[in-house]
Amino acid sequence: MSYAVICLDRPDTRELRDRTRLAHMEYINAHRKLMQLGAALLEDAGEGRIGMMIAVDLPNREAVEEFMRNEPYNAAGIFESVMIRKCARVFPETDPAHFDNLLIEERRKAVLQK
Repeated sequence: MSYAVICLDRPDTRELRDRTRLAHMEYINAHRKLMQLGAALLEDAGEGRIGMMIAVDLPNREAVEEFMRNEPYNAAGIFESVMIRKCARVFPETDPAHFDNLLIEERRKAVLQK
């Protein structure tokens, strides 16, 4: 079953989001086969991230809630709200290499920061 999850950030969590990004991406990567869609929600006035939207393939709402309890952004307290709804998937992933490239870049940044 497909579920859409729309998460909106609490105000003033940009630094925490940045520090948690690699853990978030590693978590998504570990559950990649469940992912049907993944997108950052952006400010209208710029490129700043203000939340995320995903679609996951899980058997029921309880499984989605468990998935989200363990999701690093959510576990870190970044989200002000998390909305879960059943959905009907229409479009598949269009560029399979896009996420790999983002993950490689975040891993590289993490190494440089050490």
